Amino acid sequence: MKGGTTYLVSFRAALCIILIEGVVFLILSVLNIREKIVRAIPLPIRLGISPAIGLMLLNIGLGSNAGVYSENGGPFYVMAHFFGALTPKLAREQMGSGYTQMVLSVVTMFVGLFVIIFLNQRGIKAAVLGGMFVSSVIYWAGEAIFMKTNPFASLMGASFVPPIKDMAELTLFKFDFGDFFRIGIFTAVTLIITFCMIDMFDTIGTLVGTASRAGMVDDDGQMPKMKEALLSDAVGTVAGSLTGTSTVTTFVESASGVEAGGRTGLTALTSGILFLCCMFIAPIAALIPAPATSAALIYVGVVMLGGLQKIDWNDISQMAPVSLMLLAMPISGSIGHGIGIAMISYSVIKLLDGKGKEVSVLTYIISILFLIKFFLVV
Repeated sequence: MKGGTTYLVSFRAALCIILIEGVVFLILSVLNIREKIVRAIPLPIRLGISPAIGLMLLNIGLGSNAGVYSENGGPFYVMAHFFGALTPKLAREQMGSGYTQMVLSVVTMFVGLFVIIFLNQRGIKAAVLGGMFVSSVIYWAGEAIFMKTNPFASLMGASFVPPIKDMAELTLFKFDFGDFFRIGIFTAVTLIITFCMIDMFDTIGTLVGTASRAGMVDDDGQMPKMKEALLSDAVGTVAGSLTGTSTVTTFVESASGVEAGGRTGLTALTSGILFLCCMFIAPIAALIPAPATSAALIYVGVVMLGGLQKIDWNDISQMAPVSLMLLAMPISGSIGHGIGIAMISYSVIKLLDGKGKEVSVLTYIISILFLIKFFLVV
């Protein structure tokens, strides 16, 4: 039991919330309301979303992607415990036997990063994949030589047949509105609103950020075929609830695909087919070490910071909201929260500066909704 309900009840209630959220998104997308919400985000904030996502990727890559465990506990992370310790002696004391793995992780991710940059500078399209491959080989060799472990041990006896029957029995069409109403009307409505707001702005932020990096956004921050992109996200959310998964949405890691050259729906279709194939080779895919993926995340994060040059750093009404978003997004781990803090800041600054009429009514409404989310919704 947790919070007065069983995990089964909570699971089924959560699926109902995701289903309702997806239906709401479908309606808003068909009526072009989500598109209007995107346009209500002030241009400076839209321009700052891509760099803020870049910092978020840097934080994931350097801060929390490759955790190390040892007899001293854990997880221990690169920035917090390796570089954060300042001295090798203190790092060894903190991590114990995990120090060797931490050193291997740090070397792996930075070598991978430099390889990606080297290959990219020479116009090689598969630069990111090449860097990840080199990183993986280094990590596997380090495991065998320094940690005396077999990096491919997990393949022994591993099953390459996905548990489709178990997934169908446990998660497929398992939402139950009886369980949904059992958690309470107020709680249910609050959760639906919270999920809608955060998922909506996470999606919008990722969409705008990756489209900006792909060169698909014009000087006014507008993106072509935005309605179609938002519709596909809404359909994915509904489909996810039917299959028993958490919200299917646009993920920030898409930036690595954009950086590798992905620009059309063919990229998404190919990725989807490959993910489907990965169900049958999951044990092999799991061999890719976290430091190797960190190298790719760090590289893409660095590249996305280039969008900061579009911000007018002489205008405090732009500089302050964007700066707060740059910090809030990686710290909170939420694109939506970062955008919310930036919009609230932008609205307040414009009001205090006597330029409140320059801000649209919808921008004020969204800012107020975020204030309610931050201070009143528990």
